[in-house]
Order: sequence, then structure tokens, then C-alpha cells
Amino acid sequence: MTTIPIGRGAYRRDYSGSPEIQLVNRWVESNPTNLREGTAVLSRPGTTVLKTLGVGSWTGLSPIRGVYSLGGLFSDSLFVVSGTNLYRIAKDMTVTLISGVINGTGRPEIAWQKGVGYERLWIADGLLLQYYSGTTYASGILTKTGTIVNGTDKINIGGVYYTFGTVFNAGDAGTSANPFVVNPLTNPMNQLIKAINGSGVAGTDYSSTLGGGNTYVNATANDTLTPTLSIKVIADVQGTGGNSIATTIVGGTALSWGATTLQNGGIEALTGCTVPDGQIPLSITQTSSYILFSIANTQKFYWINPGETTVNALNFASKESSPDNIVAMRAIGDQVGIIGDRSFENWYATGNSTTPFAPIEGRVYARGALQGTATVVDQGIFLVGDDGRVYSIGSQSGDGTDAGWGVQRISDNGIEERVRRQVRREGGLTP
Repeated sequence: MTTIPIGRGAYRRDYSGSPEIQLVNRWVESNPTNLREGTAVLSRPGTTVLKTLGVGSWTGLSPIRGVYSLGGLFSDSLFVVSGTNLYRIAKDMTVTLISGVINGTGRPEIAWQKGVGYERLWIADGLLLQYYSGTTYASGILTKTGTIVNGTDKINIGGVYYTFGTVFNAGDAGTSANPFVVNPLTNPMNQLIKAINGSGVAGTDYSSTLGGGNTYVNATANDTLTPTLSIKVIADVQGTGGNSIATTIVGGTALSWGATTLQNGGIEALTGCTVPDGQIPLSITQTSSYILFSIANTQKFYWINPGETTVNALNFASKESSPDNIVAMRAIGDQVGIIGDRSFENWYATGNSTTPFAPIEGRVYARGALQGTATVVDQGIFLVGDDGRVYSIGSQSGDGTDAGWGVQRISDNGIEERVRRQVRREGGLTP
């Protein structure tokens, strides 16, 4: 029986004058039942419309910029960035348009975060850092606008009253007549956060009669200043139910609420995350419950602590081996590939909350990447290198040991010629 030679991959090398090999809508896999070639050429399945999205004044699919899903989060929903819109498609095919704008025209990068009582989809679109946490919890902002006067400034949160002072009484009960007393120390707003959450020391940070956190809300800093000037109070109940929780000033002039109740519960919307000094986030990933993101055109990256939604301006580090800019960050387990346009570094999660990330010695490679090409496959990072070749960086096939880490070229001359042509096109040059 005569064997018909069939190309096992697409190949085109105009520079050498070689004939082109085409592999159209097929892929090759190992097939032990074929005793001659040992392979099979399989037909690639066609694509079908999963769901039609209504965009703008017409119904149809605007350019799809990204599709994301992670099992176990958001009830296995599928998230789609179409144009400047973000959609959530549930398993029953219900489509929800999430309020907010995804900037730019390229593929946004995303990261996931989940913990007790929360789950989040983080998204960096080349201009802003935002997150989606499902149907919103009602919230409100309390701001310190003057000097707090002990015993005078008093607030109400859902019928629980707080004031400030250094003397605690056995009768402190959280009522209007006998509010819980918060010791202001040097950072009164941070002390108030402790009282609302019940996270401080009773009898030292606040009244000894305060036996736990507020049963209606929790609180977090709304800024990264020291001392804190504003706090965000968030309902414990998701949805519209938190919109009725009262937030009022009962006495004094040093504090100010944004409204008389918590607001905006029950909305499907993106929430912005302030980046220090107005810097532009570029690439984002997650590991060990931390969110990490790089700053465009720099060697710098920040991390967001587990469970938090604000960026501490001091929580940053810089790529160390080479002065090139970070173009991508990709996580594999508890390790993060920090990829520059000229070099690659491998960092790991230390488990130390003070210095949560550190570089791994011996995992620095003189190989950068073209922006937008790095992706994780199994236990490796695949990328188009700064030389136009395609590489796999990570644990190499057949070697699961640390010594098996390295850089492996996986493209051929034909693929590399196509890459170079495309790079020249994008640069406005003749291919």
C-alpha cells in the first residue's frame, strides 16, 4: 500500500524558496493504530454562535476581545468582553450586561480572587484596573473632614452608635445615649474600622462591652493614607437589602457621610481600583490569593493582599535582572513569570506577609517576549520571543525536577518567518 505524504503542520518559507505545506482545518495527533505513520489528521470542529449579544443600536456580535471562565467561580459563568462591554453568561444562558466600560481595543487581561464571603474578577484594560464581584453590596463612605472631638463626634451605622474617647464605661451599649467608645490614638479612622469589624482589643481599642463586629456591616480603609482619612462601610448582605442601612452623623462636625443610608446595593457593575500616583496597569495575574499587576513602561509591579480591593502604595517590587520593561506576568502555581521585553524572571510566593514575593535564583533567562503573546499551557509559559521565535519556558517535557526548568524553542523557520512579517506589518514596514 502506498503512503500518501500529508503535511503534519503548516510550513511556508518564502526566503528559501521552499514549497508551501498547508494544513487547513486539521491537526495531527499520535495514533498507535496507524502502523505506518503513527499519526492521525483530525478535522477541526467548526464554530457556532453560543449566544447573540445586543450591542449598541444593532443586534449582533461586536468584536470579541476576550472570553474568560474559571470553574468554581461565579457559578461557572462565562465572561465576554465585546467592544467596550463586559457580559456575564450564566449556565442557563441568561446574559447580564455589567455596567462599566472596558477601554481600548485589544484583549484585556484578567485575574481571579476568591475567599470567604467574596469572589472577584479583576480586569486590566491598558488604562484602568477594575474588578467585578457579582451583585454589589450596598456601601457608603465616611470621611474625616476636621479634628475629631472626643465625646462629641458620634455616628450611627444601622442603629449601632459610635463615638470617640479614652474612657470606657460598663454602660457602653452602642445606643444613641450610650454609644460604644473608640479610642482614637493617632489614627482615629483606623481605630473606628477595628471597632466596626470587632478586630481590635476590647478595653484597649474600644469599649470592653463591644463583644464583636457590627452585625450589619464591615469596614475597610478607603485610602492608603496614614492616618486614614476615609473608610468604606459595606453591607454584610449582598443585594438591595443593604440600601436601607442608616448612616448618619449624630453629633460633631468632623465626620461626613456621603448619604443617609448605604447606597448602590444590587447592581451588576465594575468597581474601579485606584492605582498609586495615577500609574497605568498593564499585565495582571494571581497566585496564593494575591493579585499582582505590572505598571506600563516600567520594571515595577504591585500586589493586592488576599481579600483586599485597595492597593497599598508600599506593596511593590521591581524586576531585578535587567532594566527592560515588564510586558507580561503569568502565574504557574505559586510561581510568577515576570516577563520583560528582553528578559524573563521567575518569582515565587514566600509565605511571608511582609515580603510576599522574591526571585528564584537560577531562573533568569535572557529571553524577552513580544507584548500580548505570553500564555500558560500546562506547567509552562509559551511566548513569542523578542527574536521572533516561539519558546516554551518552564518544566520541560520528561523532567519534572527543578533542573528541568529552562527555555525551549518550539517554532520552525516557517513560523518564524511569518512572525517577522507580521511584526513588520504592525510596525508599518513592508513585510
